[in-house]
Amino acid sequence: MSDNRGVVPRKAIIGAGLILAITMAFAAYGSITGLNLPGEPDSEPRTSVPIRVDDRPDGSVAVYDADTNELIDTVAPGENGFIRGAMRALARQRQMQNIGAKPPFKLTLWENGRLSLKDMATGERIFLEAYGTTNRDAFAALLVTATKQRERQ
Repeated sequence: MSDNRGVVPRKAIIGAGLILAITMAFAAYGSITGLNLPGEPDSEPRTSVPIRVDDRPDGSVAVYDADTNELIDTVAPGENGFIRGAMRALARQRQMQNIGAKPPFKLTLWENGRLSLKDMATGERIFLEAYGTTNRDAFAALLVTATKQRERQ
């Protein structure tokens, strides 16, 4: 009597190989054609604001207009995890390249409605609508607040 435990069935291996091949084919097609790749949007910037983000000792994150040094918003611990997560991911990129926190990020609303966040130090840009409406809207609210503050000055 043979023990077949630990042996992967041939059909499962073939199926996994097909899924991998199909995935690689779609990725290659997207790279070759540029389909749905997050590059420059096909429009001009409508408005943008440079922002600076500081971690506070209480765990909150303060978001400032980098030009005016005016506080735009404070994200409390446990609130709006997407803003905190996105900013920390970009900060990690800076750490790996030995770049400090001083260079601003640029939050831009494009004429076609896309919203992007660009790290001015590394050149990394993320298009926020890719993360869902709620997450995009969290950054859009920062842009609206900063724009209103600038109009009052």
